[in-house]
Amino acid sequence: MVYRLSPLYAKGRRQSVNFMQVLHHLTTVLTNAVKSHVTTTLLLLGLVVYVVMEYRAEQESVRVYQSLQRNDFLFVDYYQINPGSDPIYRYIPLKVLTVNDDNFVFKVGNIAHTTPVSPRKHVQFDAAMRRNFFRVDPLTFTTQQVEEFIEKGIVYAARRPKTMYIDGWIAIHKFDIVPPKE
Repeated sequence: MVYRLSPLYAKGRRQSVNFMQVLHHLTTVLTNAVKSHVTTTLLLLGLVVYVVMEYRAEQESVRVYQSLQRNDFLFVDYYQINPGSDPIYRYIPLKVLTVNDDNFVFKVGNIAHTTPVSPRKHVQFDAAMRRNFFRVDPLTFTTQQVEEFIEKGIVYAARRPKTMYIDGWIAIHKFDIVPPKE
């Protein structure tokens, strides 16, 4: 016996094949769209996180500028302060040693960078604990000079260690910790 397929069944089969092809194409398009949106979403999320972190770092610097205390770190372009210094390795940290009514005494960093790097990069690998991280001779500036450095952008960042750490790296010795003023 020979069975013949009815024309309706054959038409239905063709329609189901076309439907399956369309469904496959649709799922491929949707999958690609979701993948591209996930990538775009992750990029936008990363951008938002970066902007928020930069904003917080800037706000922390402003908070430190407003009330400098002992053990605060200022990150400066030292060549603009002292034109006789090295013009290539010019970005160094300054650590506040003492704060008087009209002047500040700083310990000058000895390890410099060629570009303005983040405070985290300056103290990375507990660099501040090295014997040669700071120079021997202190540097004294008046309050007006320090404010002028901040306004001109010579000071490009500032940090106050909450305990003995800046961004997870040791920045000051345990015996140098000063209780925070509230």
